[in-house]
Amino acid sequence: MHDGEGMRAFTVMLLLSLAAPSLSVAETLSGARLFAAKGCHICHGLEGRTPLSENYPVLAGQNVPYLIQQLADIKRGSRSNGLSPTMRTIMEFVSDQEIERIARYLGGLPWGDHPLSHRRLEQ
Repeated sequence: MHDGEGMRAFTVMLLLSLAAPSLSVAETLSGARLFAAKGCHICHGLEGRTPLSENYPVLAGQNVPYLIQQLADIKRGSRSNGLSPTMRTIMEFVSDQEIERIARYLGGLPWGDHPLSHRRLEQ
């Protein structure tokens, strides 16, 4: 390999390594915007950490596939316990792609430090 080719390969690798974090940041911002725009924060609190009441789950730090499954089940109507029927009306306006973005955003947050999250763990 000539010096020019080596430098070109190094530059390409460097640029690719710098691009990856930007995509992650963009995805996080997209999920955060959707969480706010869809009104999720009204019941689940800012960043899904401080729910309005103990009837609403702490979402921050949850397992991403679990969140996607639960939200999809609520949207389809196959989950109808608790306050899921209320959520179903909201979920009609959330696409599958938006569900995934919101779930990835919430899953990437640290677990809530809210008393309700600890109480649920103790029960």
